[in-house]
Amino acid sequence: MAWAVGRGFIAKVPGLVGIGTTGKLPCFQAVTQIAPITGKHIRIPNPDKPAPYPYEDVKYNFMRSIFDKTTSRFDENTKVIVVDGNICAGKSTLAKNLAKELDFHFVPEATIDDFYINSYGKDFRDADPDLPPSVRSFELKDFYVNPNDPRASNFQIMMYWLRVNQACDALLHLLSTGQGVVMDRSAWSDFVFVDTMTQLGYMTRECRRCYNEIKDVTICELLKPHLVVYLDVPTNLLVDRIKKRNVAYEVQSDKVLNATYLQTLENVYKQQFLPLMNKSSDLLIYDWAEFGDAEMVVEDIERVDLDSRQKLKEKFTDWDVKNDWEWANIRKKYAHKEVILKLFKLPLLHAPEMMLDAEDAKALVTAYSRFPGNRFQKGYNPDMGDKGLLFKS
Repeated sequence: MAWAVGRGFIAKVPGLVGIGTTGKLPCFQAVTQIAPITGKHIRIPNPDKPAPYPYEDVKYNFMRSIFDKTTSRFDENTKVIVVDGNICAGKSTLAKNLAKELDFHFVPEATIDDFYINSYGKDFRDADPDLPPSVRSFELKDFYVNPNDPRASNFQIMMYWLRVNQACDALLHLLSTGQGVVMDRSAWSDFVFVDTMTQLGYMTRECRRCYNEIKDVTICELLKPHLVVYLDVPTNLLVDRIKKRNVAYEVQSDKVLNATYLQTLENVYKQQFLPLMNKSSDLLIYDWAEFGDAEMVVEDIERVDLDSRQKLKEKFTDWDVKNDWEWANIRKKYAHKEVILKLFKLPLLHAPEMMLDAEDAKALVTAYSRFPGNRFQKGYNPDMGDKGLLFKS
């Protein structure tokens, strides 16, 4: 049992060990430097570092892995940082500022828009009037209004799919460029919402079992973050912030965005997520009741040792890769992320309520395939104005 201390009470988190403060902001850990992350204002660029690999335009494969070495772009800032915490804790603002100060790649929190809006900017939610009710779009605002909707469980699995997809992209960016990434929430904390929904009766235990089966075969494919920054805010302040933010569907969400739901989320974060991540990542836990200064958090991050051989063997085992060929194989895995995403197609036999009626499923597949820009991969849809199809391979 350990206390994270600072300007005020933060958290009593079972399973966590070690206490430290910087004297400026409350933090969880302060350790000896070896090769620390450095902010952009004090970094000295390495002139011999290869240019970033254009992974978005040129797919990394076996032949390219022979000539393009992954570790040649690595430096002390080739790290994954996740900023996490409760709803309205201030994660997005801090994550953006950390990315700016550290010159990291910022990865915003996944939203359902990433699923419904295709690469041509066409929104599949426009097809709702032509679809059966069971397969119409369902998003966060719908969950906030009616958390007991039969589509809520599938929605949460969809959100997990988006976060896994996003994590694959983030890790591919890191391995292709050497640039570190800062993520606003991630796939590793998605289960916090599932457990909260189950505890409050918004998801059945059978649905959670299906979710866990999918999570067990997918989360292990992702390299775990080096550092988790957790923002702790009392529940009553979160309720006030939600009211002040004044988003209509949030303010009107009496069934979800209330003290009970937010407190349950906090409990799952502190009792399950933080102890779990402490096994594989370093933690910085802050009292964010009055928000804080990103520059001070950067100073704390610069003090954390993320490169010691001991930690690599005992904690950062995902990153203890022996040679560049192994790194190339990991990089190819994220370049071909469809192999990982196919693991979501496990049959949901334990929860019949999550399975679609055959006719409804057919209507959904037909509407999706006929929707503008969805028939073929981006760049191969003549109806969207794509040219030169005969010369593409």
